[in-house]
Amino acid sequence: MTHIRVFPTTVPATLPDVSSLNLVPGRDEANLSITRIGAGGKMSFYTHTADTHLIVDVSGYFRK
Repeated sequence: MTHIRVFPTTVPATLPDVSSLNLVPGRDEANLSITRIGAGGKMSFYTHTADTHLIVDVSGYFRK
């Protein structure tokens, strides 16, 4: 089992303590994540495994 962490892109990068998606290698998994974006409208993705393929759809955003 592995996991994906989604977080705002910042310098230096700060990994969140929790995962956004837990998955089993070799299976397609779907999930919804509401994530704050970083400077320049960027998000970062982290996994501790080497070969991970992601498809990301951005559906909208919130304003203050």
